[in-house]
Amino acid sequence: MQKTQKIKGMINNMMLVVILLFLANQYFVSQAVGSSSLGGSRGSKIQLRDNAGEGEIIAAILPKDSDTVRPYTWQGQQVTLSAGTPGNGYDMLVAMNKSVNLVDESQKSRFSDLSNTIYHPCCDVPIGSCGCKHAVAARGLVKYLLAEGYTDEQIKDEVFVWNRYWWPKHYATAAIYLNSQGTNPASVSVSDWLGSKLSTVRAGRKMRAALGT
Repeated sequence: MQKTQKIKGMINNMMLVVILLFLANQYFVSQAVGSSSLGGSRGSKIQLRDNAGEGEIIAAILPKDSDTVRPYTWQGQQVTLSAGTPGNGYDMLVAMNKSVNLVDESQKSRFSDLSNTIYHPCCDVPIGSCGCKHAVAARGLVKYLLAEGYTDEQIKDEVFVWNRYWWPKHYATAAIYLNSQGTNPASVSVSDWLGSKLSTVRAGRKMRAALGT
């Protein structure tokens, strides 16, 4: 029993340290970027070797320094993974939802499909059925990227980057859970990552219970 509690404590402490370092780094990088025209990769694939340790797993699931600057702009400003600062990327995504109007019927259909199949750890419904700011921002991102010509897979990749930025502890837990079940988190498709089995409040409770955290 004492050994189990010690392991739980080590996992929680490790997750907390890594996440705090990540958030601090994201803040300073976003402050330094400003309106820079630097580019980034479209979506960020998880890269993780088999039999990786928990520290590696947590580090792999969180967005990297190179992910901070996103490969698109909004109203002339570079979009970054940022929140709570003037001109932050989070608020830009919300603005996209208000300003972008899809006129193409195929884009409208794809928007409906994506909005009803992409989940987030804020609740137990897809982003198309939730009124929280995160869901509004995610819908704005989907709209904008559809208008910019992104494929559905690229859009999901990008939403997944933002989800991991918004909920680092949830996805670190999910990655550790998958690994405990014999699944390399890097082998999971982005559609599955954004599905109800991994990206909901209910899923989070189930995974934490399985891990005993």
